[in-house]
Amino acid sequence: MRTAKRPAVWACCVWLCGASPVAAQTSSRILPANLLRDLPNGGNVFAVVETTEPEIVTDRFNSGGLNGGTPSRVGGLFSSWTQTRHRIGDVDVASAVDGTPLIFPRIAWWDSVAVSTTMTSPELDAPELTLSLRPRTGTARWTGDVEAVASRRPLIGSSPAHPPPIARLDAWTTASGVVSGPLTQRLKLAFGGAWSRSAVSERASAGRVNESTAAFAHITRAMSPTDTWSGLAIAERSTRESALHVQSTWARAPDAGLQWRVYGGYTHSNRVPLPLQVDVIERLTHGPVPAVVAHRARLERLWTAGVRLRSRPRGSRHGFAAGGDVSRAGVTEPPMDAHDVHETVDGRPARIWAYGRLRTGSRRVATTLSGHVDYHLSLTTRATLAAGARYEQVRGRAALGTSGISWNSVLPAARLTWELGTPLNLTLMTGVRRTANRLMLELLTVGDPASPAADVYRWDALTDARGPLVARVGPGTGGDARLSALDPDLHRSTIDEFAIGLSAKPRAGLTLAVSGVARQQSNLVGLVNAGLSPGAFREFTIRDDNADLVKPDDDQDLPVYDRLPSSFAQDRYLLTNHDDHASMGAVVLSAEASTPRLYLFIGATASAAVGPGASRGFRAIENDQDALGERTINPNAGTHVRGRLFADRAYTVKWTTVYRFPRDVRLGVIARYQDGQPFTRMVVVPDLNQGAEVIQAFPRGRSRFAFTGTLDVRLQKEIKLGHARLGLILDVYNVPGMRKETEEYVVTGPRFRESTAVQPPRAAHLGLRLSF
Repeated sequence: MRTAKRPAVWACCVWLCGASPVAAQTSSRILPANLLRDLPNGGNVFAVVETTEPEIVTDRFNSGGLNGGTPSRVGGLFSSWTQTRHRIGDVDVASAVDGTPLIFPRIAWWDSVAVSTTMTSPELDAPELTLSLRPRTGTARWTGDVEAVASRRPLIGSSPAHPPPIARLDAWTTASGVVSGPLTQRLKLAFGGAWSRSAVSERASAGRVNESTAAFAHITRAMSPTDTWSGLAIAERSTRESALHVQSTWARAPDAGLQWRVYGGYTHSNRVPLPLQVDVIERLTHGPVPAVVAHRARLERLWTAGVRLRSRPRGSRHGFAAGGDVSRAGVTEPPMDAHDVHETVDGRPARIWAYGRLRTGSRRVATTLSGHVDYHLSLTTRATLAAGARYEQVRGRAALGTSGISWNSVLPAARLTWELGTPLNLTLMTGVRRTANRLMLELLTVGDPASPAADVYRWDALTDARGPLVARVGPGTGGDARLSALDPDLHRSTIDEFAIGLSAKPRAGLTLAVSGVARQQSNLVGLVNAGLSPGAFREFTIRDDNADLVKPDDDQDLPVYDRLPSSFAQDRYLLTNHDDHASMGAVVLSAEASTPRLYLFIGATASAAVGPGASRGFRAIENDQDALGERTINPNAGTHVRGRLFADRAYTVKWTTVYRFPRDVRLGVIARYQDGQPFTRMVVVPDLNQGAEVIQAFPRGRSRFAFTGTLDVRLQKEIKLGHARLGLILDVYNVPGMRKETEEYVVTGPRFRESTAVQPPRAAHLGLRLSF
């Protein structure tokens, strides 16, 4: 009897962790645990997905051990890093402040990592990229893995002093373990812990030490042959962050009839950012002053509850999936003392930002109520049509704000899958969908009396003191409700997508695929300075070489805007929509082969993502269409504002290989090529009434930094020790010792395009793994 019922219980466990048939129809690529452990991973999910997935880009140079315990901003194929979803099963753990996960995803704890970039079903509230984690579950007998890896200076290659590496690993030690097995016949447990300590130098700065510990427990109970309950808990603590995540699911998966699951989750994260290491903020290297000041201590909480239903009666051509969710994201930021921030532009004194004291902390909350339905119809034995829609009601406000944001959205989607047959086993997939941006809590700082506001003075270089008051800035009100406000008619930013793909399986273990994706994002959100009239600036031009510094064919008159003293301190900011859009087109090629000894995956992209960056510059916080910035409040930031976005790398090729040699020797190799980061030459204009400014000379992407090329290797040898196995591990990152530049000096002058940072040097790690 038990044997006959096991398939139903197994299916329930799979569906419990989010691997539903609906999700299986999306264009997800799944990285299973056995593949992750055979690759050089540095214990970091972000490092693996960026180096293996052709569509993915992060804001950090992820190499073994460099960013252990530090989440990355992740985007890909046009997607804004602010909108990336990080899910554990059904529960989203992405920050509603900056889009990074509130729980750092350590490699050892997951059965699989799924990456979805296009055509997700209405079940998911993801506008673009989703990283889905399925936790390890208890096994039928007690098993375990304990791993320790370390690296020290003798194993790390030398690096040049000029230009310095963008990051350098000085020392790294990590240990993790997971044990799983049955507590009773029906109750199973997987639990583990992790500890790491790293010393990392960034550019020429002194080394920074980060130590973190974490614990994980996942318990499942078969309540009946069809019902399963699970509970998951993760706790983390590091030098500047502590986090707790708990979630639970009850699922019913009978062989026939209605399947369902209900779930809930809670995530708590307390983050304290690293203090700025300088007394002065350099605009070209640190970014816009408001973005730097906004990166302060915060406490975030996420609550989620939902239900999923699925039914497809046997013998029927029809089926459906439906569900609903309610989620609440909140952030609390502490009071802030009054302080001055000095801003330089390419070393020139520019402005002094006098931030006022905030006597109370800022509290902001966003609540989302959603429901979806996805209807499936078998048109023929080979063709299936899926059509559905998602409804979302979004509400958000700051505790002390006088207004909030309210959106109601209907988001349709349709997908067609057609198995064409033929000797190649061809399958065609095409579809359209509309998605919408999550309400980021950053937007609710506008008009919030408890959010930062400053008086901006010109910095008098002769006296090293405040000059005239030039402007007043938010996003807070600074005690004046007229300074910043939310547009009561603010529309939600939406993305329309069309995708078409063709896959072939000419033989067992071999899959070839090609797909095309096109997206357009509308209703972009940004600040406008409603207090300034068109006559608030004097416009003049300067002669500039444009993109070609040698030939005069493209020379231009570059506009400059000098703020008139009569407009000083007349600023009034409104968060509203503006008439601009972002668009993307991409072709993605892939080949995946698997045999008993060999696993091989090759992925390549050719893409163009064009849109307005939030602020002047090339970094993630600047060159992103969904970040709050200066593009619509400073006319000097509006010149050549449209260009290739941060996540755009034009052409990428990524190769992943694992080969299992005889005598329990395994070799895992990741090779990556991706085009350089798009940027533009900056022209510094000194002696303006408002202080020195920079202007973009041409659209971002007409110039790029050097390509990124990496080759990382993991070599393992296993030795039998009775019923256990001891694994010897050697990881080598940047095997060729390449020193390709990662950043350049971007200002007009003799140093233009001089390398300012190169990739990390070669680093080797040694480790042991005990499996039993």
